Amino acid sequence: MDKTNQKLQFLNFSTLEKAIELSSFFEKAILFDEIDSTNTAAKNLIINKFDEVAFSSGIVAANKQYAGRGRLGKSWLAESGKTMTFSLVFDKIDSYLLPFLTLLAAELVHSTLCTYNEIKHSEEKLTIKWPNDIFAGDKKICGILCESIYEANKLKAVIVGIGINISSGTFTTSDFKKAGSVKSVYGFTPNTNNLLIKIVNSVDKTFTRKSFSPKYINSFSYLKNKLVECEIKNTKKIAEVLEIDKMANLVVIDSNDIKHKIKSGTINIIS
Repeated sequence: MDKTNQKLQFLNFSTLEKAIELSSFFEKAILFDEIDSTNTAAKNLIINKFDEVAFSSGIVAANKQYAGRGRLGKSWLAESGKTMTFSLVFDKIDSYLLPFLTLLAAELVHSTLCTYNEIKHSEEKLTIKWPNDIFAGDKKICGILCESIYEANKLKAVIVGIGINISSGTFTTSDFKKAGSVKSVYGFTPNTNNLLIKIVNSVDKTFTRKSFSPKYINSFSYLKNKLVECEIKNTKKIAEVLEIDKMANLVVIDSNDIKHKIKSGTINIIS
């Protein structure tokens, strides 16, 4: 047997079936061998029908994603058997949580990955980079993209797309110059089926909260105390990151000791 193939990790449908039983949110599961984007597939399933069966909530996963989408139009490369890509689709979720979904998803994935001793006790700290990435040391190993689907001005569904680099080591575009994988940073390859079960097992606890606390995110913040270039009132400024506040804003302080709250945008790290 090819030793390279032994390292590949593929989701199987029985895992997805088990996963939907763990959460009260999910009804169906769909696994693609290959798809452009699980978020795009989920969106199409919600708007239309798949095999004449209406799809409103569940898990959409793929073992190969060739046109994944990231935040602000960035792409997400997913090598077959080396990257874990899936979307959680919610049709019933408290509207209060909508502004916090991305950070809640980041907390969910981060806390799950930290159950592995290789990560928990490593010198390469696993952190959350506001607003939607997870870093291992200085390498991005996970990206999250949340999207809301509306019909007649009414929220129909929410899609939480998650991509985790398990053992991928080939990054060919500028979007991936800081990319890494669990394998490249921590030296082991978690079983993707077990990891999915672990993540979904905590979904109900995470997405039924009645309030948002940034305490966990701030405890594992990648940006905290870093100098960053950010846009404040249409002007680029250098500022120091202080924290994430209770409204999920990034709080920074500029050279004039003036604090600013950033709701969204691109943050470039200076030091």
